[in-house]
Amino acid sequence: MQNINVSLNSSQRGFFQEIESLRGLAALAVVIEHCFWFFFEAKPGIFNTYPGVQPITHWLIHTVFNGRASVLLFFIMSGFVLGLQLKNETASLLIGWPAYVVRRVLRIVPAMWVSVFVSYGVALLTGSPSNADIAMLVRTLFFWDFFLQAPLWSINIEMGCSLVFPLLYFISTRTGKITNLAIFVLLMAMIFIVPMPPWDLRVEFMRSLVLFHAGLIVGEYGTTWMTALGRLRRPLFWGALLGFGLIPQLWIFQSTFMFYDDRRWTLLAEIPFCFFILSYVVHERGQPGTALLRQAWARYLGKVSYSLFLFHWPVLVIVQFYLLNDMSPALSAIVQRYPLAVQGVLFAVVLSISLVVASASYRWVEKPFIELGRIFDRFVKAKSRKNLMPTDAGISLVKAD
Repeated sequence: MQNINVSLNSSQRGFFQEIESLRGLAALAVVIEHCFWFFFEAKPGIFNTYPGVQPITHWLIHTVFNGRASVLLFFIMSGFVLGLQLKNETASLLIGWPAYVVRRVLRIVPAMWVSVFVSYGVALLTGSPSNADIAMLVRTLFFWDFFLQAPLWSINIEMGCSLVFPLLYFISTRTGKITNLAIFVLLMAMIFIVPMPPWDLRVEFMRSLVLFHAGLIVGEYGTTWMTALGRLRRPLFWGALLGFGLIPQLWIFQSTFMFYDDRRWTLLAEIPFCFFILSYVVHERGQPGTALLRQAWARYLGKVSYSLFLFHWPVLVIVQFYLLNDMSPALSAIVQRYPLAVQGVLFAVVLSISLVVASASYRWVEKPFIELGRIFDRFVKAKSRKNLMPTDAGISLVKAD
């Protein structure tokens, strides 16, 4: 396959400033989605539920800042970044895969566990969920449940796809375009083959493997395709952004809930939009087209995006509990008449607190464990090189040049 033309040193493998910032904006969209979810039921006829233009504005907010679509964008970005990391991997598959798994576990699990314990404490305090107990806590810690913290369903998928991604990379980078197309079609079929909820979290990740593969393809072909599009790139990019936010919201125009309750159709429809958005950002890195993603605030959001994604939920639950429970009749009347304004205040409070917590988590949890993963990786690679006989070539994670 034709590789993307990037130059990365050993300390920058898989790092793109614009990709990190895009991840931050996606995390922000998830926070907005959840904060503006309260008081509005997702059902046909919503435009007649509240006075004035509030329902329409609410729908537009969810279109521009669509959390469900943003999670899918997370997955395709992960496929792209992990593909770049494995491209620079020189260890054999036998040695490299365990080291890779340890790095991913140390990247994902520590901050997640801290957030789960926080969510458990919040659940005991607020009674949400009401059935929170030690058994639920243990199931959540080991990717078997997510009712303590709703966003964790996507972390379960992220971990599952990450563990099998080296095999997908190994096959994809050693085959031609036709074989990769066949793999892509097969993975799209998995969207409908994998059983629907109640989810079996042991296999649910297989439904999203197609997005990781799409991210890998962006790294292999994205720049070539973007270059070929020439001046059409920018209008197509804006069209992709529109479709990206609109697809999960199409339920409002029909009597069924196909694109809303059945996430399989949303996932399938979002693939081309996520692919094009990521391809454009990669191609335009360092160019005026991605200047927004090089702003200091966007870079900051990118750095703390994982912890922001994890911790905003318990913050939202506890803020909602203290601010909106046992409301006075006057405040209740305001909420009923101006729910969108109340949601805006809720969002401002939740985001402010979540950013402080996320910054602390990034500094004191994420960074130390990321560095520990790198130390372990270097140790394993050094031991393998020391013990490797000159004639023992192994099976490389990357194809020979």
